[in-house]
Amino acid sequence: MPEVALPDGFEWARYPWGPAIRCRPLADAADHCFTTRAPVLEVGPLTARDGWNQIALSMGVSTRSVVRLHQVHGTQVVILARRQPFPPIAADWNVGDVAASDDPAMALCVKVADCVPILLADARRGAVAAIHAGWRGTAAGAAKAAVEALRLRFEANPADLVAAIGPSIGPCCYRVGQEVRAAFEATATRDDYLDAWFRATPVVVDHWFVRASFS
Repeated sequence: MPEVALPDGFEWARYPWGPAIRCRPLADAADHCFTTRAPVLEVGPLTARDGWNQIALSMGVSTRSVVRLHQVHGTQVVILARRQPFPPIAADWNVGDVAASDDPAMALCVKVADCVPILLADARRGAVAAIHAGWRGTAAGAAKAAVEALRLRFEANPADLVAAIGPSIGPCCYRVGQEVRAAFEATATRDDYLDAWFRATPVVVDHWFVRASFS
């Protein structure tokens, strides 16, 4: 696929499995990437040949340390602290839309199509979070839940966090009804934010398919 122009602070990177996007300021805090259509990421058990394994190898972590969430468009945070057993014993341990950890051996992942992938990192505390933020999760405060989890569980200072917002669907292709705006209005979101987020006329912008991986 052609490599579209990226905003300042982002760059294309080449991996054995294909191209990906990296955020330069975030790279100083934690290794990460936003993948495109390659490699193919399976939904079943991890195998040695699937794309998850390829990404894990390129990021220097074990496939057994790849954290895949069962995303439900909410604000539930999955905490994976250093020196705790992985995977956790609970069968539903990965249900949520935010993963947070201070373990450098973990690779936190979210998978998106039109939703927004957000990565956070605090280099001082060595804490990171990966967020799957669709409109439901955004209206409910998924990003806020991630920041609070990093602050409360890993003593991260919000002022120290570096955030990278990955590619997602844009106003050129995503039309919604009044009920979506109403969901944001119900959260007391500022009117100037709403006017910036919701437009009566579509806008043409570049877009592409990504998944976010974070280590």
